[in-house]
Amino acid sequence: MNIVLFSMPDSIPHFSPMAWKPPSLACGLLAANAPKHDVFIADLVLRRADVPGAVREAVKTHQPTLVGLSAMSFQYDTARHCAKLIRKEFPDVKIAIGGYHATLMFMEISEGEDGQYFDFIIRGEGDKSFVELADAVDGNQDYSGIRGLTYIADGEVCHNPPRELEDLETIAYPKRDARIWTGYGYYTRNLDILETSRGCVMACTFCSMQKMYGKNFRRFPLDRVIADIADAKAHGVRAIAIGDDNITLDIPRFEELCERIVAAGLDDIFYIVQASSHGIASSESLVRKMDKANFRIVFLGIENVSARSLKHMKKGNIVEKTKEAVHLLHKYRILIVGGMIIGHPWDNEQEIIENYDFFDELDIDFYGDQIITPYPKTIARDQQVEAGHVINPNDFRWYNGYWANIRTDHLTSDELLFLRWKHRRLRSTFYKTTQAFRENFPVIDLLRKIWFRHYKRLKDYVRNRGLTAHEIFEREMTHHIMVNNFFGDREPYRPFDELYAKEKNIVRPADSTPTPGGKDPIADWQEAIDRFSSTASTSGSKEPSHVEAGNE
Repeated sequence: MNIVLFSMPDSIPHFSPMAWKPPSLACGLLAANAPKHDVFIADLVLRRADVPGAVREAVKTHQPTLVGLSAMSFQYDTARHCAKLIRKEFPDVKIAIGGYHATLMFMEISEGEDGQYFDFIIRGEGDKSFVELADAVDGNQDYSGIRGLTYIADGEVCHNPPRELEDLETIAYPKRDARIWTGYGYYTRNLDILETSRGCVMACTFCSMQKMYGKNFRRFPLDRVIADIADAKAHGVRAIAIGDDNITLDIPRFEELCERIVAAGLDDIFYIVQASSHGIASSESLVRKMDKANFRIVFLGIENVSARSLKHMKKGNIVEKTKEAVHLLHKYRILIVGGMIIGHPWDNEQEIIENYDFFDELDIDFYGDQIITPYPKTIARDQQVEAGHVINPNDFRWYNGYWANIRTDHLTSDELLFLRWKHRRLRSTFYKTTQAFRENFPVIDLLRKIWFRHYKRLKDYVRNRGLTAHEIFEREMTHHIMVNNFFGDREPYRPFDELYAKEKNIVRPADSTPTPGGKDPIADWQEAIDRFSSTASTSGSKEPSHVEAGNE
């Protein structure tokens, strides 16, 4: 039986869709673990220019009996559009959806209006459930015996019991030959994604991982991990992002992985990984071995500088651990993407500034700054709903950490979105090159100094001439929206308060406090940016920037 698996093309504004084109790890695993079927992987991130056309092409070419869609919350709307198109133009094709969002929202999807577009929902890990579903569609198994499956039978929605967690020793690594298109990449490097473990035992309130895996940590055999990396290298991969939820929960194992990467001659690959401050700070030996294995970028869970905010997220007071982790990573020339989460109930502009100041003082190489998002079924969502802070409860297109779906006690959602935009652009690491960046990319740093920065300044001067900061902000937000306008239904930026607020007191909190100097946070946009730019330029730490560079 032919199967086509689609991953969604939606990008997050923090990641340039031109520079970051990752394959779907989930689709690769499903293809590898369904050897009885002919599975074709269609990563739509490679066909962003015409997503409807790419969907039609893949279905016409490969004539699937079953189509699988994988989507995170912010990608779900695109998945729904894809399913609607397939349902209309290829009515005989069965459609399944899986992933985090489908797992957490299976009741709402299957029993709501969208249920008409999906024949099946795979809940939880799909490595085995999807294979059994494929066999059932092929006539070799009954749907009722497939754990973790939601489906329609005789007009009724059926929810089978959940599937127990998989034995990771039985799961094959991704089938890379099943990918029908090429062009994956991280800038100039051919990119792939893999995992060495699943799950996390931490209790962070903003994370939905426990709803997917429970509170546990499971490890793939290291022999399988090394074979996976070697297979990726054999396919021409030169950069690998490791997608583990918390690889630093087992430091000795991570150290052994680094040693085995070096021993296998796989240290010529550029590795990217996410890690906790506590884990990195606990072992200089680990960081030394990461350097030898060529781990060059770490997404570090710094989260916040405020003890109150860290406690609210159940992170513990990790500020000193963060400082030590940053010190160790930079000692070994490893670049840091600093994870920052703002938008807590008490946040005002000063609270936000303190976080950016902290990142600035630590010389963080790239900013992974997010606004806390009320992801479905998370503790953070319950907290925000109870406090009356959720502006947008159900339009999941904006649930990617970039957009402000909530307000605080002092800021409306639009003020919060603008302030994040303002302070990020003022501290652009495109203009303030860090020591670690210079050491890792000396040629790019030189080109920045003699060409890229001057070109960007000139381009932005021409583009922004005569515009207020408010107008620049709205234009950039519109651009971020339209890059995901695959089905022609996205509209230019409108204030979230205007779009989603139902009551007047949500539009502007009654206890809203002005920013320093007695001004409203959005009363004079241009003056706010000019004032901060002037302060930054006289400090000697960076050049003033009037562009939002993003993460290079």
